[in-house]
Amino acid sequence: MSVIKDSLFYGKILLFGEYGIIEDSMGLSIPYNSYKGSFIFHSDDEKFSKDSNKELQKYLSYLDTLKTENKLPCDLDLESFKIDISKGMLFHSSIPQGYGVGSSGALVASIYDKYASDKITVLENLTRD
Repeated sequence: MSVIKDSLFYGKILLFGEYGIIEDSMGLSIPYNSYKGSFIFHSDDEKFSKDSNKELQKYLSYLDTLKTENKLPCDLDLESFKIDISKGMLFHSSIPQGYGVGSSGALVASIYDKYASDKITVLENLTRD
C-alpha cells in the first residue's frame, strides 16, 4: 500500500449537537484517531481497489456537475483528481461507514486537502460562509 502523501484524516466523535447540526446549529466533535483514511494508489485487495476507485469516479462526476452548474463551494483541481483516479487512486479507510463517525467527512477533507486551491487555514477566522 503506497500512501500518496503523509496526510491522514481521522474519524470523529460528536460530543453533542447531532440534531442541532441537522437544523443548521452548532455541535462539538473531537477527532477519533483509532479510525483514519488516506488516498493510496495500491491495495492488495483487488475487489476493494476496484470498488473504491469506482466510487471516486462517481464522486468526481458529481463534483463536475456542481462545477458546471457553478455550485462548487471552492475551487478544486478536478482535472488532477481525474488523472489520479485514472491511475488507480483509491481511498483507504478504517472508518466504518454508516455509523456517523466521519467516513464521508474524511473523504471530503482528503479531496479538499489534495485538490483545493486557496485553502482555508486553521489560523484564519472561520465563519459560517
